[in-house]
Amino acid sequence: MVERVSPEMFPRATAGHEARYALAAGFLRPGDVVVDAACGIGYGALILDGHADVTYYGVDRDNSIIAVEAHQRRTFIEADLQSWQPSFEFDVAVGFETIEHLENYQVYLEWVRRARRYIIISVPIV
Repeated sequence: MVERVSPEMFPRATAGHEARYALAAGFLRPGDVVVDAACGIGYGALILDGHADVTYYGVDRDNSIIAVEAHQRRTFIEADLQSWQPSFEFDVAVGFETIEHLENYQVYLEWVRRARRYIIISVPIV
């Protein structure tokens, strides 16, 4: 099952993800390093790095659909979350509606737990 916010949907309502990103942004401090798992088109960067002076890493299996302008504090990484491990330290890990799409989520959970301050994730309840 593929659930992905597409550029055509942005900036319309996108399944409540904007609210989740806004909530996560409230936990950020200037200078934080944030990793956004399954970042999709990258619109979470606009909310997360726009809130504070943070360094943003968006990770997704397909970067060809990134619809966010480049910025010196934004990096998009094309990687499979079932095997990818960040090679850098980070303060906050964000992942919205991600884990249920991973057949093997152990690697994802391992690196998310390395967050120095917060892990902010959501999962579907239905």
